[in-house]
Amino acid sequence: MIAAETLLVFLVLGTVATWRFTPPPRALLDAGAPPASIHIHRAKAMADIRVSPGRAGPASISISLLDGEFGPLTVKEVRCVMSNPSAGVEPIER
Repeated sequence: MIAAETLLVFLVLGTVATWRFTPPPRALLDAGAPPASIHIHRAKAMADIRVSPGRAGPASISISLLDGEFGPLTVKEVRCVMSNPSAGVEPIER
């Protein structure tokens, strides 16, 4: 009888221990949102802009600037303005 109860305890603890490998649902949402990106190419300069994660909520913006010959472009300032007038979101400037 004691051996059966001990076996049952080990089975329960073993099952519970496997649950730690299951990510929480919010982590699955973050993993499923690929970054939004755009490439702007002009004769004198080009920019690769990446917003991650590519969904609503807190995000980070990465901007890579290159000259027309694909070399690094030295700039004094970069200004990013985002808005969504159809949703009533006024321009946000950083």
